[in-house]
Amino acid sequence: LLSYGTHATQVPLPKIDFESIDTLGLTSAYGGVSFFKDSQQMTQIPESTSSMISLSNDTLQLLASTYTNETIYDACILQNTLYFAGNFTTINGVHMNNIASLDLLSNQIQPLQKGLDGSVFSLHCDTQSNSVFVGGIFIAPVANSPIDYSNSLSSFGGSVAVWKSGQWQSLPWKGFNGPVRSILRNTKTNTLIFGGHFDTTVDDQAVHAPSSQPIILINSITATNSSSAFNNPSSVLCSTPTNPTPWLLADGVSGTWQATFDVNLTPSLVRMSNSRIDGYQTRGFGIRPISSNNGGGNYYNLSFIDPMTGYPKQCTTDCALTNSLNVLYQDFRIIDPVLSSGIAIDIFSWYGHGAGLSVIEMFQSETFTYAVEPSDTKSCILSTSLNKGKVTTSGTWNQIPSTNNRQRAYLSTTLNNANPSPFLTFTPNLAESGFYEILLYVPACASSDCSSRLDVDVVIKSTMTQTTIVTVSQVSASDTSLSVFTGYFDLANYEPTIEIRLAHTVPYAQGMSASIVVDSIQSVKHASRSDLTSILEYNVGINSPDITHDAIPWGSLQDKLPFKTDIVNTMVLYNDNLYIGGRFSSVDQTAAPYNNIVYYDTIIKKLRALNYAGPNGPVTTLLATNTGDLYVGGSFTDLFSTATNMFSNIAKYNVAQGTWSPLHGGVNGPVNALSLMESTQSILVSGKFNQLLSPTQGMYPNITSGNAWWHLQDNAWRTDTAYLSGIVYSAFSKTNDNGQRADYFFGNIQSAQRYQTNGMAYISSNSTHLVPLPFYPDTQKPFSVSTGAIYQTAKSPGSIATVLGGEFQLPGNIQNLAIYNNGSWFGVDGADWKGGLIRTMAINNNLLYVGGRFSGTRSKNLAIFNLLDRSFYNGPEIRTKDGSPANVNSIRYLSSKNGMVIGGNFSSIGPTICPSVCYLNPTTFQWNPLGNGLDGEVFDIQWVNGELVTAGNLTLNNAPLYVAQYNFDQNVWLPIAYQELPGPSNMLSYDNAKKNLYIAGQVNSTYYIRVWDGQKISSLARDLGPGSIIRHIACLPLNTILEQNVLLVTGYLNIDNVINVSAAFYDGKNWIPYLVSSSGSDTTHSMGSIFHLAQPLERSRSNRYLPTPIVILAAIAVSLGVVFLIVLTSMVILYFKRQRESKINPDTNPSSFYGKAPHDPQSILATLQNSSRGTDGDTTNNNNEKSPITQSFKFNTTAPENSEYGDYDNIIYQPGYNEASSLPPVPRSKSQEIITNDYYYQSSKNSDYGSYPTTRHSSMPVTQLKAFLNNTNSEPASEENPHLYYAKFDFYAREHGELGFKKKDTIIVVDASDDIWWMGYKTDAEGSFIQGVFPSNYVEIA
Repeated sequence: LLSYGTHATQVPLPKIDFESIDTLGLTSAYGGVSFFKDSQQMTQIPESTSSMISLSNDTLQLLASTYTNETIYDACILQNTLYFAGNFTTINGVHMNNIASLDLLSNQIQPLQKGLDGSVFSLHCDTQSNSVFVGGIFIAPVANSPIDYSNSLSSFGGSVAVWKSGQWQSLPWKGFNGPVRSILRNTKTNTLIFGGHFDTTVDDQAVHAPSSQPIILINSITATNSSSAFNNPSSVLCSTPTNPTPWLLADGVSGTWQATFDVNLTPSLVRMSNSRIDGYQTRGFGIRPISSNNGGGNYYNLSFIDPMTGYPKQCTTDCALTNSLNVLYQDFRIIDPVLSSGIAIDIFSWYGHGAGLSVIEMFQSETFTYAVEPSDTKSCILSTSLNKGKVTTSGTWNQIPSTNNRQRAYLSTTLNNANPSPFLTFTPNLAESGFYEILLYVPACASSDCSSRLDVDVVIKSTMTQTTIVTVSQVSASDTSLSVFTGYFDLANYEPTIEIRLAHTVPYAQGMSASIVVDSIQSVKHASRSDLTSILEYNVGINSPDITHDAIPWGSLQDKLPFKTDIVNTMVLYNDNLYIGGRFSSVDQTAAPYNNIVYYDTIIKKLRALNYAGPNGPVTTLLATNTGDLYVGGSFTDLFSTATNMFSNIAKYNVAQGTWSPLHGGVNGPVNALSLMESTQSILVSGKFNQLLSPTQGMYPNITSGNAWWHLQDNAWRTDTAYLSGIVYSAFSKTNDNGQRADYFFGNIQSAQRYQTNGMAYISSNSTHLVPLPFYPDTQKPFSVSTGAIYQTAKSPGSIATVLGGEFQLPGNIQNLAIYNNGSWFGVDGADWKGGLIRTMAINNNLLYVGGRFSGTRSKNLAIFNLLDRSFYNGPEIRTKDGSPANVNSIRYLSSKNGMVIGGNFSSIGPTICPSVCYLNPTTFQWNPLGNGLDGEVFDIQWVNGELVTAGNLTLNNAPLYVAQYNFDQNVWLPIAYQELPGPSNMLSYDNAKKNLYIAGQVNSTYYIRVWDGQKISSLARDLGPGSIIRHIACLPLNTILEQNVLLVTGYLNIDNVINVSAAFYDGKNWIPYLVSSSGSDTTHSMGSIFHLAQPLERSRSNRYLPTPIVILAAIAVSLGVVFLIVLTSMVILYFKRQRESKINPDTNPSSFYGKAPHDPQSILATLQNSSRGTDGDTTNNNNEKSPITQSFKFNTTAPENSEYGDYDNIIYQPGYNEASSLPPVPRSKSQEIITNDYYYQSSKNSDYGSYPTTRHSSMPVTQLKAFLNNTNSEPASEENPHLYYAKFDFYAREHGELGFKKKDTIIVVDASDDIWWMGYKTDAEGSFIQGVFPSNYVEIA
């Protein structure tokens, strides 16, 4: 027993703050995506297998999979058991032959005994008989031993079987001589209908139970090349596998064992047992008939059970015996038996020194019952217990011995007064029910004796209710056989007999002297139906005792397909009509032609053609809906009598109207299966196609992976359903007793996911599931999506548009770059690239910047477009020093610098020499280099705490480097931890909450992620599993009270042996699978770029609870309201006191300002804002060192790249919000790292009033010059417009946050908005910046 899903648990996913990012876009060449929700969720299907998959609660689960190159063809449900079958040997690694079951209550998969010995194509779960009818191309159930299998062939003959009450049962006609592909029940007529490709039942003599009638082998046994010690070929007769005196061949030579029959026979089976003598065992051999004419013939085609697999195989001259001592016998069934006078076994090879045999037994097709048994047959057939025929007599009978002229003895009786009514009864050795012809063999009589022979009655009791009497003459000059009866013999309920007695027409008279002779009878089995044309109808209401030769309850339709070559692939019932699909062509009784589809009216019993004669190619599958629509799938291009070219492999036929309708333009390949999915009110169309053809000229077909969903109500293809790749041969929906619905899919499914996406999808706060884009490029060309962007359109506020970049072509000659807006795709002017690939893009001020490796008439590797009118700006020429291909890998907009930064592999852009990284002023379109010494290829760029950080395979001043940081103020590149990274880096993402920079890269085929905390590089707490591929990393904000980010990684990820994870979260401790994606048969598919729309407004957290400490404080404040009023009054008094003190001349009383806090309204407001954020989840200023009063370095408050959400790859800002001025700043903390030339370090300035963070800075004179030049401006001092002042007096800092200085010190003022207290900074003796507040009247402008 196999069990699945018994310990499934839900996987909690981090809650992304979609209020901040609005929409998350995911790109790649994937076809489907699933959220990872369950620990038992399917992430990957074993390659080249067939599967059973369930979809329940939006979760796909792999219930069963086969071995490679095997197939599940059909399934059905009976009560709470799901049966599935096909061509397979294993399910989930356990041996199961072609059929198995799943208990829907216990979740256990189990075999149906040992299964069947061949492929199963069709299952019908019959509720009326509580049985499963099975059709395919097999012979019988797999048995425990070869002998059991041979014995089972008396019941099973091929292609059909029944599973009922936990065991296999046969049908009355045993089977068919060809495959069965469709089974259904007509409840109105109480009949079962079987369709396929066959022309007869297999209940005839040729396939009669092969091991039921032994051949007597007494004389004429010979052999060649026998060994000297064991040289008796007859020793293998009447023996056992442990025969101590087997027949052996001489060492190292081939040989022949041969038996000659007393009369010509038709051998049906040869049973053999190998020698047990070590080193003398037969290996390879062939069996051939001996002809009375030429002494030999061609080798038999044999069928045998492989002892290793339990599966039937065929052989001719390459047959083999096993040398395993555990195998007692092997049976070799003759597939095409012929009449012969003997059999020869030619041995070609052996195990060890030579060949040998312990046992040989032979069986014949003919079934004889003798009046005088030739020998004790049973004693020579020790391997099985035969149902031997019996003979009983009444009266006096005498044995007439054999003579030279007659080899067999017989019985004779003389009628007289003492013996007036003798009779003889045969109980024939019949192994199976069916139709038999009875032959009575009569010995020849001499002319003098013939007159005494009287006519006899042959009384045949074939069933419990049927008795037939036939009178025949016994007078014959030679041995002869008389056909006395043909009819049905019921062995299931009755033991038939044949009685020979004096004819009723010749009454016995006193003194009469007459004789009766009896030799034997032969039972010759005939096929019950040999006139079939691929369809059989079985009336299950007629019991076997009522079967007669003229009333067989199974047979052809009354109006049948005309030719035996006709093939039936599929059948469906609708109302009183049986619709038949396959490969055939004819006309009905009204002379109307039909091709590949026809219907049988079960009322009038006639075939009828459909309008327009049907499709012009084979029909493989049919499906009828309750609305009267018949869906037809197969391999055709049109209807037989039309020329529309619209019916490509699939069509719809309305039964009531008799009209055909196309399904849009159809599909571009054969349709193998149609399945009605009640859960979606759709038809799942599956086959060998990859496009949904468009009915409109000039439109590219939609891409599929062999499956498409047709919505019944909308009459349109659906894209909001599950993604399935491969052929789904069977599918259905099932609702359990609790009302929970599940969809089941069976077939050669290569991959499956919850949502169809086709390379691009959204996840947003407005939807609880993933939303795909209708992205359908030209599949005749390579296509992939590498990057994307989302922006808010200026023309339609509130409406967003999506830009995709990669390598693809859409209708309308849209190539590599496409904009999706308001349900339509648009191209841009100038995107006339001849091939190539877009790798990166960014948007600023309605301009789209695109980079990669491409070439066109107006741009190469870098292009700029206006999104308002989709016009093209001429791109600059990008070159490398050695002339090798250049490419652009990363483009970023830096709001604080109001510029674009481009990184890649180049040495110059236009006339500007700027290796690897270049800066563009978007206002003047002027290119500028950044620093000196950096070279190599840049793969990613991020803005981290006011510094530009690049990842790549770089050098700095000819020294190797993987991550570099650029300081705009110093105009210098500095390294980051080269020695601590395994190899080149290509991705960056900054977590502003934890102040960590994530660095991802690749060394050969191994990917890595490291964390830089400002001081050291460290590995993750848990690394990804082996074989993981990283395509993208991004820090995303969480929807939590406290400000937190989570790292999202995309690619092909192995997480705790959960393989094929396409996106996962890393929370600092653990990996959490997030998304799984698939694309066709790609078993190592990876997800690519991540991009999103950033909200420029502050997050609203009004619906969230305040932190517990704030609630407690609020409660205290309410209870102590009086105290609060007292404090407030004191603050007012203090304010007016400070105002008065400000008028004191500092020259005469400077100490009056010591310890006085500033009254800067802006600073107070900022403090209140930061405090309020602490109550609604923003923890930017949880540490008081970040207050604008106490911080050591004040940042540009309009820098969106340092927003509270961190830095994201491909972050796009909405037009009109480029400054993002309402986003709160993320200032550096006390421990903020500062770059020196070769390492990071922290510095502090100690004073009597605390430790102040400092920054080593070499560009102070430049800063002072800039501030001095600003003195001529009328604008007040600010960070953007600093002014230069000199100290008039000494000022000693007495409180934390105050800036102390000496007279004549140089002060750069950055905030003069308060009348009393200003903010500024100066350098100390070590050249480090010190920042703080001071009295405004202590300084004067320079």
